[in-house]
Amino acid sequence: RRYRAAAAADGPPLEELEARVAQEQREVASWTRAAEELHHIAEVRPMPERQRLYWLEQAVGLEYELRECHRQLGPLSQEVDVLNRQVELTKEERRDLEGQLLELEEAFSEVGVDVWHLRHTNGSIEELELILALCVAILPEQALVPAGAAKRLEGGGSRPPLVPAHVPMPQQQYNARRGL
Repeated sequence: RRYRAAAAADGPPLEELEARVAQEQREVASWTRAAEELHHIAEVRPMPERQRLYWLEQAVGLEYELRECHRQLGPLSQEVDVLNRQVELTKEERRDLEGQLLELEEAFSEVGVDVWHLRHTNGSIEELELILALCVAILPEQALVPAGAAKRLEGGGSRPPLVPAHVPMPQQQYNARRGL
């Protein structure tokens, strides 16, 4: 009595559990009989049919593996496409930068700065060397004469090399206004 009362309080009644166990055992017995029948049928079949079934099972398994590989290949193909687009964009950007570098080197060479000779063996340019080369290019010619041998250069000697000839110098503008 106590056992039944405790069992009833904790869960389903004992009879219900026994019925479930019996049902499960009947299902197991049913599946076991079905497996034995299939095994018996497989043994009764002639050898060519068993071989055909074996190869059919192999083909089905390989088709499944192939579909799985294609499924896994989809995202990888998309990633490859994205990376290829990035490579093309990087190549375009590199060509643009090389073009800009060429234009910059040409502009520097027009004012007397030879960037090619400032390059190190690894292709880099020391920033300080470039700045110094630019400073030397914009200095007036008399500033390049040593201090002990300084003499006033005549004519356009005081014009910095980067100032075009058609642009008047500040002193020339002052003299032109005063009529000198």
